[in-house]
Amino acid sequence: MRSVATGHTPRRGASRIWQIKASTLCNLRCRYCYEWDRLSDKRRMPLRVWEDTFRTIRAGVQDDTGTGHHLIVWHGGEPSLLPPDYVLDVIALQRSILGREIADGRVRNAVQTNLYRWTESLAIFGGAGFSFSVSTDLFPGGRALPNGGDPERDVLANLRALAVSDVPCGVLLVLGRHNHLRLVEAYEILVDVGVQWLAIAPVFAPGNAAPIGDLVLDPGEVTAALTRLAKHRGRGPHHILVSPLDRAAETYTRHLAGRQSDRAVQRIRVDPDGSRTWSPTHAQRERTCGPCRFKAACGGAALNDAPATAGGRCQVDYPLLEALDRFEPGVGSAVGTAMAVDRISASN
Repeated sequence: MRSVATGHTPRRGASRIWQIKASTLCNLRCRYCYEWDRLSDKRRMPLRVWEDTFRTIRAGVQDDTGTGHHLIVWHGGEPSLLPPDYVLDVIALQRSILGREIADGRVRNAVQTNLYRWTESLAIFGGAGFSFSVSTDLFPGGRALPNGGDPERDVLANLRALAVSDVPCGVLLVLGRHNHLRLVEAYEILVDVGVQWLAIAPVFAPGNAAPIGDLVLDPGEVTAALTRLAKHRGRGPHHILVSPLDRAAETYTRHLAGRQSDRAVQRIRVDPDGSRTWSPTHAQRERTCGPCRFKAACGGAALNDAPATAGGRCQVDYPLLEALDRFEPGVGSAVGTAMAVDRISASN
């Protein structure tokens, strides 16, 4: 089992995350998928779009005076379905343009996969030094095969095999009505598997024809589930990093110390046709972060993971920060909780 001390989380320290959709073709049908209407589309990103993207990244790295790296995430759809020759061609193109930046760590690679089937393309990613982020809900109700079957058992078996390899891997778990009461159980399963990090993303309505039903939780249910997990983690050693819990705790620690966040993370989505969407925008920051008293310590990283509420503040990190500020034991990491306890002691 890997520990936090040796765990590798590719997003930590990233200044820009390039979410590149090589294709939207997928072998699963997740009820909350925001690409639901394009999951049968076999078109792929042309090499000329990849080349333009890599050159843009190189220019950004050269202009970046900070210490953060640029993270390139192969997204989808499902990248494991891409033809091996196509993957090899893109990796060769990337190294011809970004070879120096990859060698010195200023550009890093990751792949987001459902890991339902291990394919030759996934083996190529692993051999090329990619980190793996595996999307799984662990329990049925949110994701299905096109024929209606449940993929989670096969995904977990493949995840166990991946976790004992030399490939850095973590999990993206979508939190919804189907699994929020079993989040602690999910965490313990992943600790046993030996993944290095867990990113928890609450279900949000995708705005398309996806059959989302009642999967969307209200903000209070999300906070309750995350708080239960935080208190569970507080009873023992932290074996894996968990976002947003550790992110909120780090923000709160800076808030108490009066320190500002030294990095604002930008996410750039690149669609197969080459169109780009940058987030968060200045307007998003003003609308969501403007009234927030934690904004200096936060840096706005939470805006990449969740939309704003009608009241303006983010739905996930802000309630966690408020919970820390009420000195609830066990919320966040041990560091954040200890800082809160110190503050209570100083006020007595």
